[in-house]
Amino acid sequence: MNIVILTSGDFPYGGAPEALVRNLALGLNEISVNVEVVRLRGQRYKHSNDTNIKVTNYLFKKPFNLEFLKFIELILIISYIPFFVLNRKFIKKDDVILLYGIEYGYQIIPFIIFSKLVSIKCVRFITDSYRASTIMPVWWKSPKLYFYNLQITKFDKCLDGVIVLSKFLYDRSLKYGVKNSNLLLIPHFIEIKKNPDDIKINNNNLIGFCGTVNVENGVLDLIKAFEIIRLNHSDAKLLIIGKVSADMEKKIQEMGIDMKNITFTGQLDKKNVEINLLKCSILVNPRQNGEWAEAGFPTKLGEYFAIKKPVVTTKTGDLKSYFTDKKELVFAEPNNPESLANAIEFIINNPEISSKIAENGYNWAVVNLDYKNNAYKLLNFINESIIKSKI
Repeated sequence: MNIVILTSGDFPYGGAPEALVRNLALGLNEISVNVEVVRLRGQRYKHSNDTNIKVTNYLFKKPFNLEFLKFIELILIISYIPFFVLNRKFIKKDDVILLYGIEYGYQIIPFIIFSKLVSIKCVRFITDSYRASTIMPVWWKSPKLYFYNLQITKFDKCLDGVIVLSKFLYDRSLKYGVKNSNLLLIPHFIEIKKNPDDIKINNNNLIGFCGTVNVENGVLDLIKAFEIIRLNHSDAKLLIIGKVSADMEKKIQEMGIDMKNITFTGQLDKKNVEINLLKCSILVNPRQNGEWAEAGFPTKLGEYFAIKKPVVTTKTGDLKSYFTDKKELVFAEPNNPESLANAIEFIINNPEISSKIAENGYNWAVVNLDYKNNAYKLLNFINESIIKSKI
């Protein structure tokens, strides 16, 4: 099996999207799939490729920054699609083109047409449901929203396969005509540590968060919850890992909360994120309610489980159906700092139960999130699709 992953993000490092593609590619490679990653818009970050995965750029080495140049870049990207598909089919001998982070009909429709003409499979990952304001932050980008919705409602059903990260996205795809046999739900691809017994469960009351530091991810709720926790646990500390925008920094300052026991690390690389998370005794996913939360599986949750730490999370999306409160994790109500504080305090006050919760969460992640296990699921899905099309 030869698979090319065409990603709109970077590789092998960056944010949550890059982490998923890295683990996806590594998982496929470890089960003897020939996999190559192609960066649609070139390399965004300065880093070396320390994996054994071949990585190339679609057209340009780096993405364009000026809006006018971005438009020219987009025209060239679309124009090159037929040549890319022909090259992958007849020169590279690929069986599957896997699209990741490519969301708009004006990009995906040409892939559908030309992949069918030359008989190469075209499969798309859908990881989130984006808000209109994210897709078109200014009015003149409204065509992007049209083509985003057009792809979901009219053309996803024309793909050979659709892979989603949540039941919300699964049900939405069914609603718009994607066949059940062409749909696969995989929550995530997470690298699970091989020796979890070596991980120390700390009792230092250091509460950790990693991810995008924004309102939707519940960071302000977490800071408010921490202020409540400090009333009973003066030794508690909060560690927030992730880049803080100027706007978010202003919102935090306006809260008027004493920040002396809160540490902001800023953006860290993968290795240093894990080093800092391992220092913590409790890890928190305080995501707020909303369609965005319903549609995706939080990357941070898988990373928390993978290092065998007790986890507190708000009750959003598929998490409500996957987990039992105080078994694999501890639930809190979203948009509710007091509920979040109570859940964190449960972990602090019940160390033996918390240790068992951490173990159960880790075991769940091994079965449901491990990148190699899920690479097998993906490969079986693709093989079944290819076999069916040849009968």
